[in-house]
Amino acid sequence: MKLILPLFMFISTALQGFLYDPHVEAGMGWRRDDLEWSIGGDAPMPKTLSELKWKNVQSLDFTAEAHMALLCYYVEASGNLGLIFSGKNTDTDFFAPGDVMRSKSSANRGQVWDVSGGFGFYPGASIGAFHYITLAGWAWHGQNLHMKEGTVVMVQNQPMDVDIEGLDSRYFARWEGPWLGIAMGCWVSEDTDLRFRFEYHNVDYRAEGHWNLRQDLVRPFKHKAHGYGFKGTLGFRTLFCDCLEAGLDFNGSLFRTRKGVDKVYVLIDGVEYTWEARLNKVEWASASLIATLGLQF
Repeated sequence: MKLILPLFMFISTALQGFLYDPHVEAGMGWRRDDLEWSIGGDAPMPKTLSELKWKNVQSLDFTAEAHMALLCYYVEASGNLGLIFSGKNTDTDFFAPGDVMRSKSSANRGQVWDVSGGFGFYPGASIGAFHYITLAGWAWHGQNLHMKEGTVVMVQNQPMDVDIEGLDSRYFARWEGPWLGIAMGCWVSEDTDLRFRFEYHNVDYRAEGHWNLRQDLVRPFKHKAHGYGFKGTLGFRTLFCDCLEAGLDFNGSLFRTRKGVDKVYVLIDGVEYTWEARLNKVEWASASLIATLGLQF
């Protein structure tokens, strides 16, 4: 025990030699997400067999971020968690021309989240009040989306209004991969910095669907595809003193996949079969408005 305090002081003193400008930040705000996907096949199968859309999925979003300069590198880490409180889902199945079934359900439960880490060369570059730094990193994004309180609204193109009893299905989507970006800022006054950030993402997409009313499914169906995405942030920070700042960020994202694979595991007469279809595309869009409070050490 007698060695712990001296060792801690030694490490702290050593770090001061190559650790600069540590900064932590927390935020809270509103977020909206939209996600849709469809599956299909080749002729004579319909181009689109099934299409699902989650629209206007709103959540209360909590964020955290930390960054610092380590030797000649700028390093950062960030994460956020959104708790969904509102949203709608539409499920449309195309059996044949003129034979369409559609249902609508509530999507007011679940979570959305993002985790990212990145680095760049410190201190970047500046021209007068303008400054920027180029970045690279890795990111994970996820959406845990629910379907409850469903109603069949169309069968064979005829309007219907039939409740779906016991609906409690989930779709868990994950996007993961490297990104390249640039973060820019401009001091418009002594204590206010306008900021803009842009990232390009190269992602692998994985998803699982838990359809609780499909008794023939022996396990969750799976989606797999490769895609890309864009993410941008526009905001500002205002310094109240040397160590305290507050700000506001508007964030937007758009991610898409190319064609992928839809894999379903079904049980027929006691025998398990695996069926594959084409995942036409997946598209996810997100926007958020976050108020932040930060500490500079």
